[in-house]
Amino acid sequence: MTKKDRKLTIILDTNGQFMVFNNYYLWLLIDLGFVITDYKAITVFEKNTAYEPFVRTMMNLRIQAIVAESSKEKFYKLIINSSYGYDTLNT
Repeated sequence: MTKKDRKLTIILDTNGQFMVFNNYYLWLLIDLGFVITDYKAITVFEKNTAYEPFVRTMMNLRIQAIVAESSKEKFYKLIINSSYGYDTLNT
């Protein structure tokens, strides 16, 4: 490659297939001079805070359980983690 060639080395061998990149990596590449010449789709996610009150309530209960040295701490942690995954799958 010469200095004039600006190719993203990690996708030189994609056999003409499209690859997925997150926005932070793309911003870095663009800052480094990478030029996007073709794209298949762009997905935009909007911030949603509907889940926040539930997490705050469960986290406060978890903290209270930790302070009280209760075994319920693991229960609240499990509820938060499993609910987040379930909510993510359904949105």
